[in-house]
Amino acid sequence: ADVVFSPHLNQIAEKLLDGQHKGRMFVLMIHPCVREFKRFRHRRKMELLHHGKGLITNENSEEGNGDILSMSYTAYSKSHLVEDNWMMRTILDKPRESYPELTSEDMHAAKELLRIKAIIGLYDDILGAIRHYSRYFGWDGRRI
Repeated sequence: ADVVFSPHLNQIAEKLLDGQHKGRMFVLMIHPCVREFKRFRHRRKMELLHHGKGLITNENSEEGNGDILSMSYTAYSKSHLVEDNWMMRTILDKPRESYPELTSEDMHAAKELLRIKAIIGLYDDILGAIRHYSRYFGWDGRRI
C-alpha cells in the first residue's frame, strides 16, 4: 500500500493528489475538549516542575502561563492559552493570523471534507481504529 504520513493535509493534497491520483486519508481523532484538558494538565505539570527551580514565573513565562497553577480548568478554557479550533483551521487551511474568526460555514465545510475524504478512528479506541483502517485499506488481506 502507498501511504504518506503528514500533519500538513493541504500541502500534501496539493503536491500529490489530482484527478488521476486520488487519496483517502485516515484520521485518528481525540475529542477537542479532551485534547485541551490534556494540554492544561501538561502545562500545569511543566509549570510545577519549573516553578520550584525558579525557571518560570509570572513575569518571565514565555507563554504567559505563570498563573496557570492557580487557574481552574474553566478559567483556562476561557483564557488566551487555549488553541482556537486547531483541527478546523488545519483542515481548512485557515490560519488564525489570516482568519481570526471561524464561521458555522467553516465548521460545515470541515465536517463535509472529513465525511467525503476521511476514514475516522477514535483515539479512545485506538485498536478498533487500527482494525478499521486495516480492513478498509486491505492491509489485513480483506477489503471492505
